[in-house]
Amino acid sequence: MNKLIEKADTSKYLKRIKKIKEIIFARFPEDIVIKRASNYDEIVQAYRLVHDTYVKKGFIDSYLSGMRIRVFDAVPQMAIHIAMKEGKVIATNSFCKDSELGLPSEKVFPKEIDELRKKGVIGEFTNCSVHPDFCNTGVSAEIMRCSFSYAYYKGCDYTVAVVSPAHKEFYKINLFDVLADGRNSSEKDGDIVVAMVQNLNDLEERAIQEDKKRGKEAAFLHKFWFEENF
Repeated sequence: MNKLIEKADTSKYLKRIKKIKEIIFARFPEDIVIKRASNYDEIVQAYRLVHDTYVKKGFIDSYLSGMRIRVFDAVPQMAIHIAMKEGKVIATNSFCKDSELGLPSEKVFPKEIDELRKKGVIGEFTNCSVHPDFCNTGVSAEIMRCSFSYAYYKGCDYTVAVVSPAHKEFYKINLFDVLADGRNSSEKDGDIVVAMVQNLNDLEERAIQEDKKRGKEAAFLHKFWFEENF
């Protein structure tokens, strides 16, 4: 009986992986440009998109500036990646390498981040936001892949992402592990978040091995994060 339950659970898990694979590799319009924000207008649009997305989801209160800007956004280690369509930013994801200011997640997970810092160079995915019209496309994954490449380029050993519990499975499927579970964000009461961490040192080998375990139909890790990314 236990084997039957285990088989059914594995089947459901593989179906979820296949669904995520479909979204990640979904084609999006050719006129969408994926790039690093390189001028004032692009940066402002990115901050406005993050602000509006987080306010709508109840993560933060509205700011008079209409932008979500934190002290970490001023450091040169911050890289803002965007997706643009017809001159408008429709998705964004930033990567912040550790600095003397620390990382955004450190306010909520100070002990865990400090312990991780002792193991090597760390950085954080942050400000992930997508316009509602493009949520079920591969745009979000594509700009996340840009930040992932930037982390490699900057010599990081570990990357951190603070996400809602609903997104935890997506990150686990993409070889993130739980760093700390179920903690309330300090920005807004009731905003429960999870800290996820990805070890970049052995990630490529893990991706290869995990793809083998999942089988051809559910395999995508090495192709997406490495083969088609560098």
